[in-house]
Amino acid sequence: MRKTLRTSLERAGYQVAEAGDGRTGLRHHAATPADLIITDIFMADFDGIETIRALRRAAPRVKIIVVSGGDSTGTLNMLEDAKLLGADRAFHKPLKSEELLGAVREMLSENPEE
Repeated sequence: MRKTLRTSLERAGYQVAEAGDGRTGLRHHAATPADLIITDIFMADFDGIETIRALRRAAPRVKIIVVSGGDSTGTLNMLEDAKLLGADRAFHKPLKSEELLGAVREMLSENPEE
């Protein structure tokens, strides 16, 4: 999924960096801040909820999109919790690339509040 997202975003002209888990993503963001973060909820080691909480503490203005297909049983939906914790947008997997690209375009064109 990461490879597909990366390809779609790069074809649309965005510069993309990727990480396999939240902890790696946070280290990368600390070294090279991004304007927008896309994270999954369920990741090994440091999940998306932990990642969102850490990002909101370290970079309160960064824009965050969260995606999730739910848990392995298909019953757990953490997207609303992610939004309550600071995600700006939430999408269910599988997601349509046009929908995600539209959200990215819109979020990056918004003027941050001063």
